[in-house]
Amino acid sequence: MIKSLEECRNKKFLELWSWWEKACPSKGLPLRSAFDPLDHPNLWPQMFICDVMYYYNNKRKFIYRYVGGAIEKAFNISCTGRAVDDPLIEDNKDLINDQFEECIKDRRPVCCWHNFVNENNRELEFELIIFPISQYGDGVDYIIGVYEFSKAWNHKQKRLY
Repeated sequence: MIKSLEECRNKKFLELWSWWEKACPSKGLPLRSAFDPLDHPNLWPQMFICDVMYYYNNKRKFIYRYVGGAIEKAFNISCTGRAVDDPLIEDNKDLINDQFEECIKDRRPVCCWHNFVNENNRELEFELIIFPISQYGDGVDYIIGVYEFSKAWNHKQKRLY
């Protein structure tokens, strides 16, 4: 996992990282009310917003509030309104949970790279960055993320998309 802006390979992510650092108070986290996705139109199709739900014994559940069209098309699944542990998303829930938990624990953006094969045998290579956001400035209540897809390979047809 990447911990600093300098280590992030994707220059598209710099726009959102720059916003996050400017919006971050000296103590606390940027407020959700300060984030307007329409201020980042070039990232909107690749962006998601996830609610962090807290339950007893500090257990968390992550619910996708919004998932951009490019993400849903790439993964061949509609995630908006679904929990990370939804049976349709379940194959990746441990990886997603680990990344979200790291972001919450460190209270910093997390950037990483992945390969994934969807149900249509389409292999995706992508970089992902996630940001912790707060409702009131103290706890992490939302995670905002952006995917950048760099490769899509069809195993059946043996060609790039």
